[in-house]
Amino acid sequence: MLGAAACAVLLLGTHIGRPAGALDAALTLTSSPTGELGVTPTGTVLAVHNLQPGAAPVRGSLVVHNQTGIPLDVRLRARPMSGDLDSGARLRITAGAASLFDATLAELRDGTRRVVVQPGRSRSLGIAVSLSPGDATSAQGRSDDVALELTSTPVTPSP
Repeated sequence: MLGAAACAVLLLGTHIGRPAGALDAALTLTSSPTGELGVTPTGTVLAVHNLQPGAAPVRGSLVVHNQTGIPLDVRLRARPMSGDLDSGARLRITAGAASLFDATLAELRDGTRRVVVQPGRSRSLGIAVSLSPGDATSAQGRSDDVALELTSTPVTPSP
């Protein structure tokens, strides 16, 4: 009876649909402060070692703090080390309910929409990472370390 139960657990617990020996993709996102902007966390923002195509997004956050006395337009830009996950990894970056970015890692090289951070204030940015369902083989076993580069410019008053 115990053997039958063990077989049932083994059969029911096996993830069908995933080829034997398939390797997950891995992605690490990092950030660093600039002269104008502080960030929390500094260093690793999100480290995912088991990205699988079609799986639920893995979420993290980054808090950006304006250390100046003026409002700043802030944008994020990706600086990947290898580019191995450029087409397969999808990122969604939000500031509250506002979507700043929702596309591939390759497109994040061009940057997000801007978010205004007031002097002495902070904004929390939500980050969600996933692999496109169709990238089962192209992303398999691949990894990348991506620096999230922060850029800022003074907000220009509207006329």
